[in-house]
Amino acid sequence: MLDNLRAPSHKTTRPDMGGGMPNLLHVHVPDPVYPGEVGLVQRRNFAAMPSQYSIERVSNSVGLFLHSVGLVVSRAGGLSEKTSLIKKSPRRIRMKRSTLALLAAIGLAAAPQAYAKDIQALLNEGPGDTAMGCTQCHGPNGEGDIPQFANSDWSGSGAPRLAGQLKSYIAKQLNDFKSAKRDPDGNSPMQGVAQAMSEEEINAMADYFSAQSIPVEPKDLADQGDIDAYSRGMTLMLYGDPEAGIPACQSCHGEFGRGVAPQFPRLTGQTSGYVMNQLAGFRMAGNGGSSDEAFADAWPRQNDPVVAGNGYMREFSVNLEDSDIRALGLFFERTKLRTQY
Repeated sequence: MLDNLRAPSHKTTRPDMGGGMPNLLHVHVPDPVYPGEVGLVQRRNFAAMPSQYSIERVSNSVGLFLHSVGLVVSRAGGLSEKTSLIKKSPRRIRMKRSTLALLAAIGLAAAPQAYAKDIQALLNEGPGDTAMGCTQCHGPNGEGDIPQFANSDWSGSGAPRLAGQLKSYIAKQLNDFKSAKRDPDGNSPMQGVAQAMSEEEINAMADYFSAQSIPVEPKDLADQGDIDAYSRGMTLMLYGDPEAGIPACQSCHGEFGRGVAPQFPRLTGQTSGYVMNQLAGFRMAGNGGSSDEAFADAWPRQNDPVVAGNGYMREFSVNLEDSDIRALGLFFERTKLRTQY
């Protein structure tokens, strides 16, 4: 589970939110990661009770369930081997712990099943009357890269990979779409979808997609042009380009772009089209919203972290050349982490 993520062994320098332009170039460089190396997260099974549920961990739910049928649990000392239960009548009943657990199971068993049903409805049908389920663009398990959203001049897709993305980041982006913070002009279909979602639905979808495990099999680098672009993307990820005013991606997004919650998403394994469109969108916003002929599917994006009064991604993305944006898209799509996360 993502709750058991290992903290990176190195330390990176991230923006100082207090003000001033941070020095983002002092990072420890880990061992190289090459195309074909794999790192996966576990898939969470929402249709079954978690195996780690014990009678002690569900004591609060037990109490609520018993209360709903007119029983009161004596909470003194928690759940002991025998717990006194008092009906509304004066008659006292003594129950063994096994009987109490059975009653609790009756009340709890339906919850995960209902939750799984709600998840499937959101995935396939969408929230409210939107008639746009998540799977239509992001794939059945959040794998992204759906053909009808393919960028015309580069491999990849405008629909991002959500599988394995940080839960807090997914929830933040849905809330930013809902409030129109991410897309004030309403260009994205996600705005209408998010505005139809409740807080519970947003959290449920973030929980679901963050727990999905979708193997990523990067395509081979086809020619010398791909090799050169991949090399440039790796250089920008590791070191940035100080002379051009471009910081290292991993100084904020973590080692090889594995993500730093809640504001810096996982980039490794992301679809190239999405990476490019977002970088172009930040660049458009940094340039005052001017159009971008090289990336026609992009629109201005303005919900990046603010550093020293400026949107951080907007601040430096204006220094990216078209070739840099394509190189980063290629690098993150064609790379996956060797270690599990």
